[in-house]
Amino acid sequence: MKKIALALLSMLLFNSSLMAQSFSVTEKGVKATTNNGSIETELQFYTPSILHVVKTLKGNVTKDSSLVVIATPETVKFTTKKSGNNLLIKSSALTASLNLKTGAITYLSPKGKLLLKEKDAASIIPGKELNEVSQSFSLEKDEAIYGLGQTQSGKMSQRGVTKYMVQSNHEDFIPFIL
Repeated sequence: MKKIALALLSMLLFNSSLMAQSFSVTEKGVKATTNNGSIETELQFYTPSILHVVKTLKGNVTKDSSLVVIATPETVKFTTKKSGNNLLIKSSALTASLNLKTGAITYLSPKGKLLLKEKDAASIIPGKELNEVSQSFSLEKDEAIYGLGQTQSGKMSQRGVTKYMVQSNHEDFIPFIL
């Protein structure tokens, strides 16, 4: 009986160690394995108020250069603290909380006021040539969404509008919202 109990305990400890989420502190921020080990998430401070987030499938090699981000990171003082499943990374102007289990990120002001929260963790579905990526955020009850380019809907706020972001003669999409 003792052997069976010891074997079950060993299996339980082994399985829980596989599910444990790991992170490391880097020169610019933190790297963490999230979403039950399937996604690598990196949070990099470029300035005290700008946090660059990179999420990739575990094992995928990414280039250090970006076609979108042209800024050079400054040296930013930051602190990290693990609290339960959350990893807090904090500069003088911004705090981000990364859920190490789900990969969802919450952004807070230095005083703890909620700025932006991911509704669910971003998902990455591998494809043959390209990956399918999705990301969503929680909105306040009456919060408007402005942007997404030049559309012909006649509405300033894009909240509640379903749009397929395909360029055409009448609509030009720019994936940027305020």
